Amino acid sequence: MSLADARDAALVGGKGASLGELARAGIVVPPGFVVTVDGFTVAMAAIDKSGALRAQLEALGAGDSALLARACAALRAAIIEAPLPSAVADAITISYAALAAPDAALPGTALPDVAVRSTL
Repeated sequence: MSLADARDAALVGGKGASLGELARAGIVVPPGFVVTVDGFTVAMAAIDKSGALRAQLEALGAGDSALLARACAALRAAIIEAPLPSAVADAITISYAALAAPDAALPGTALPDVAVRSTL
């Protein structure tokens, strides 16, 4: 979903809704898109089928940074190794390609560099 359309925190998360609000208010926000909460939920269900990694992270306190780092590393590895469900991957691919759409007709135009922000 484009940042301009990101309104409902229940649908796009709090950070996505806030960025959408800033963009609609005329504040300069780099072009971008958000993965919806539903898309994230579908991806996490495929990545962490049993929910064990997510439960491990949720059970950790902020005080044990070494344990938290190990748990995050395990989840990161699972994310990298597991394929995204095609519906989520396709939505991300289409949204990413749309960021370059105004320049896509120019010869030699590469897809833009982006920053990724996640609440995970």
